[in-house]
Amino acid sequence: MTQDFRGRFEDLIGGAIDSVEIDRDDFSGFKAIYHDARGMIDDAKLVEYYISYRWLDLGPDDTYIDVAAQDCPFAFFVQDRFGSTVYRQDLYHLKKGIHGLTSGAARRRSRSTTRSSTSKARTTSNSFWRRSDCFEREADCWWSRCS
Repeated sequence: MTQDFRGRFEDLIGGAIDSVEIDRDDFSGFKAIYHDARGMIDDAKLVEYYISYRWLDLGPDDTYIDVAAQDCPFAFFVQDRFGSTVYRQDLYHLKKGIHGLTSGAARRRSRSTTRSSTSKARTTSNSFWRRSDCFEREADCWWSRCS
C-alpha cells in the first residue's frame, strides 16, 4: 500500500490503518473450519474472512453485520462459532425488505434494519474492497453513512 493511498484512505475512514501479518499455519487452520461451497472462493477471498475472524475478537455479546453479503455464509459462521448476533445486508443482490437476519433493497435505497449504535463490527468483503465491484451506485455509500 503506498503512503499516498494509505493517507487518502485514513482520511476517508477518519482513523488509522493497522498493518497485520498473516500466520500461514493459522490461516490453514481457519480454512479447515470455514467451509464456503461457492465455486469462486479462492485463498485471496478467504483471507478477507480470515482477517475478520482473527482480529475482530467477536463474542456472544457482539453484533456482527456483513455488508454486501450477497450469498456469503460468513455471517452464519460467525454466529455459529462465536454466538454473536448477526445480520446480512445487501442493497443490490438480496430481496427487498426484512427477512429474518437478512435485509435487502432490491437495487434501490431503503432504510436499513441493521443500523445499530451497539454493533461491534460491520464488515464487507466485496464492494468496498474489490475495485471491479466498487459500490452499487449511491446505495452502499448511503448505507455506510447512515449506519
